[in-house]
Order: sequence, then C-alpha cells, then structure tokens
Amino acid sequence: MRRAARALAVAAGVLVMLGVVVVATAPPTSFGWFAYAPLPLALSGRQLLGLAIVVVGLVLAGVALGLRLGRHRRS
Repeated sequence: MRRAARALAVAAGVLVMLGVVVVATAPPTSFGWFAYAPLPLALSGRQLLGLAIVVVGLVLAGVALGLRLGRHRRS
C-alpha cells in the first residue's frame, strides 16, 4: 500500500507542476475594447486546462496522503 501512495504522490507532483507550467506559459486573454482593464476572472481555455490539471494533481495528493496516513483495522 505504501508503494501505491508513493506512486500517487509522484503522479500528483508531476500533475501540479505540469499544470503550473501550462498556466504560466498560456497567452493572456485579449479583449477588443481598449478603454477597460481586462477582467481578472477572464481566463483563456489553456489557462482553464492548466488549472484543471493542478486541481486533479491536488486531489491525487490528498488521496496519496490519506493512503499514507490511514490506518486499517484487521477484521
């Protein structure tokens, strides 16, 4: 079980780093109107994809931590 937790932790770390790289390298969202500052919540598709990858990585990290710290009762 510890191998599975370690493998999940490595996969989670890779996914989080990949998501951060995708978000950081995504081009900014452009708007046609020049008089207003762009909305901070307007994200491009690539930025949303990167954030989704980060969330999946964080969920996997939680699962790995739960497997690592969880205690099993013997029946």
